[in-house]
Amino acid sequence: MYETCNLYWYAYQEMIGTDKSKIKEFFIKTWTTVRNIRTPNWSAIYWGLILFGIFLRTSQFLFNRSLWRDEAALALNVTHRSFGELLQPLDYHQGAPVGFLFASRLIISIFGNHDYILRVIPFLAGILALILFYRVTKNFLKGPYLAFALLLFSVNDNLIYYSSEFKQYSTDVLIILFLLFILLSWCANLSTYKAALILAVTGGIAIWFSHPAVFVIAGIGIYYFVLTMIKKSWSTIPKLAIVGMVWLLSLGALYFLSLRDLGQNQVLTRYWSAYFIPFPIKDIRDLTSSTYHLLWRFIRDPGGLTYPRLVLAVLGIGAFQLLRTNLTIFCLLLAPVPFLLLGSALKLYPISGRLMLFAVPFFIIGLSKGLEIPRMINSKPLIVVSLILSAVLMLQPLNKTINHLFSPRTGEELRTVLDFMENRIQPGDSIYVYHGSRHAFNYYAQSKKLDLYPTYYGISSRKDRNKYLGQLDEFQGKGRVWFIFSHIYKGDLGSEEEFISDYLNRIGVKRQSFEAPGATVHLFDFPKKPTNLHLFPLKKDLPLRGKVFSPASSPSSSCFFVSLRG
Repeated sequence: MYETCNLYWYAYQEMIGTDKSKIKEFFIKTWTTVRNIRTPNWSAIYWGLILFGIFLRTSQFLFNRSLWRDEAALALNVTHRSFGELLQPLDYHQGAPVGFLFASRLIISIFGNHDYILRVIPFLAGILALILFYRVTKNFLKGPYLAFALLLFSVNDNLIYYSSEFKQYSTDVLIILFLLFILLSWCANLSTYKAALILAVTGGIAIWFSHPAVFVIAGIGIYYFVLTMIKKSWSTIPKLAIVGMVWLLSLGALYFLSLRDLGQNQVLTRYWSAYFIPFPIKDIRDLTSSTYHLLWRFIRDPGGLTYPRLVLAVLGIGAFQLLRTNLTIFCLLLAPVPFLLLGSALKLYPISGRLMLFAVPFFIIGLSKGLEIPRMINSKPLIVVSLILSAVLMLQPLNKTINHLFSPRTGEELRTVLDFMENRIQPGDSIYVYHGSRHAFNYYAQSKKLDLYPTYYGISSRKDRNKYLGQLDEFQGKGRVWFIFSHIYKGDLGSEEEFISDYLNRIGVKRQSFEAPGATVHLFDFPKKPTNLHLFPLKKDLPLRGKVFSPASSPSSSCFFVSLRG
């Protein structure tokens, strides 16, 4: 660099024939600045991407969408139970780590019950996970490949969304990354009792805050055991025994206090039945097919990527690259997989969607390592191909994230619907709550003072919809009734809301309707004389008996009532 600056200086002397030390110093400083510009400040880029990820998560969090059915069900458990009662099986077939439940109950006790307060733990977990992901991955990714990993982690739509949902999935990601961070920073080898104690305490606490942490610490334990046997490092065995004993005691206590009842919940087992590994396995083709489909689903959700075949190819290259260059990381990332598959085969842990969010950091690391291999073999054409592949893989998640930045993800905006009702409901009105709306309504009803009105909860009868009609007939002659719908079941016969609304339009007069994303409310006024219209077959293509009138007083042109005469 200095010689180049001298060339500039001698050329300047030839032109102006003078010697000025200040001008020479200027050339040196200018050249240094240019060289620094050409070499990216990767540290600034990394932290810029982290800040971008924090901005995306904050934007979704501040949007403050309504709690949907499962969130509301978990919130009812946390807000209505004491700490001791949270150790008992949760109502409404919910399951969450004890540590997460206790932390949520504590923060509500301090700051009060509000949607923001409920979601503050997942939100903070999402932000801390960004920082820990950087701290973990910088150990084995560099330059543009680390930037790619950070960008993909920052814009992953599922990581953003679950940072604003009152469920444990965002904290799962944080806990798993924290385990890896502790492992790589202080416990890479159990050479001291201090390292063993740190690993033992960290793992023992982690499983109380994250269910999949059980698979991760099991994988870590097996890795250390095999490594000790291969190296014949007999001095490590007492330290490993301490770690194993602490983990087993912690897991045993957790099992008897929480996991035992959760594993025996047959409703949850049936609900997730399609996402368990088939067992017993009939043949190798059955195993291969199941594994392929699991990977295929994982790439899309929660991986957030398209082009599964391309992703699998790059992931395979990344796994080979890790095996070749960093055996420790390769083993640590893959060690939990056998235990995860075993848990799924025993129908204890489904492999699907949000329950696999904890594995997204592993997935992104493997993918980024696969894109890095052209740099490792110093092939310029392959580096260009790698950059093109990075752009192709990043296009869809980046596009989705930008769209959601301007139109944040919504779920079931029942709170908005209840706000509409709160300002219009009158003394003497009644409320019908569709069975899918029950938990969210119960959570919000008291704050909206809707619990002061007579409330009827709809039955669930997906197999025989005609059972709904008998319950609806009971409203005839009751005057004004508000019908609330969210989390609506849509089977082969169509939407249950449409089915119920069709019948209500036959026996009553619709006065008002209000629709928000994923939630609706209809106000019906019923005649004094019951009609028992459900005795007639109810089909969408069945012509109405009698004449259809549009009452002039109705604010909605779609409102009508039926005359059965003639």
